[in-house]
Amino acid sequence: MKKPLVWGSLGTIVAAKLALKATIVGAIVSVWGTRGLFWYGVGCAVLAAIIGVVLLVRRLPPLRLTRSPLVLASVAAIVVLQITDCITTNAVLASPDGIETNPLMALCMACLGAWWWFPKAVIAAVFIGYCLTCEKFRFIVGFGVVFCAFVVGNNILQLILSGH
Repeated sequence: MKKPLVWGSLGTIVAAKLALKATIVGAIVSVWGTRGLFWYGVGCAVLAAIIGVVLLVRRLPPLRLTRSPLVLASVAAIVVLQITDCITTNAVLASPDGIETNPLMALCMACLGAWWWFPKAVIAAVFIGYCLTCEKFRFIVGFGVVFCAFVVGNNILQLILSGH
């Protein structure tokens, strides 16, 4: 006897299709830079993420937040470094020779204008959410802190070299 298609399976299929569409549209946008396709891709990616989160929440046991002082300190450092990154990036871009060398962030800046930092904040929030569920300090948490510090350090170096 064949198993009936349940909502969870259907939701997984829809999420996978939307994620595939978002990937294809993202590739098209990176080649042609069409704003309409960009927003279509963003919409599909957001919808796929929402469906995926709903499916995960329904299947996972309740998450426990960390009590590790080292993880909490790392999360605080990541928050401060992300804010500092946005401030120093704006300062670098305000200088006469300032450009964004990350192609993904340059695309966000071109499409979102003053809201360019929003996708960065969403990614940081997801990473911070993951870190807060780690019961003990893990390599990826430390790597996140070091990576954010490297980005901020690079921005400060660019400011120093440009004379600001």
